[in-house]
This record gives sequence, C-alpha cells and structure tokens, in this order.
Amino acid sequence: MRPLKEFCARLAQAGYGPIPYWLSMPLEELYDWINLIYDMQPEGGGQ
Repeated sequence: MRPLKEFCARLAQAGYGPIPYWLSMPLEELYDWINLIYDMQPEGGGQ
C-alpha cells in the first residue's frame, strides 16, 4: 500500500478534490485506502 503522503500528493497533482478522485479510482485501490485509514484509527485497528 502507498503511504498517505503520496495519496495526498496525487490528489494535489491531479487537481481533483477527494470525491472526484475516489470516484475515478479502481475499487480495489479505494478499498486498500479505506483499510489503511481504519488501521490508522487509534481504536479501530485490526479485528
């Protein structure tokens, strides 16, 4: 999985807001990002 900083950099380079970028993302990649965000949550780590 790519680091969150690269994700933000890609958003900025593409000139998109988050929603259009996510809509254009492959579903598997979007799912990876959702998992990454959940993993970063203090309470909701692994199941």
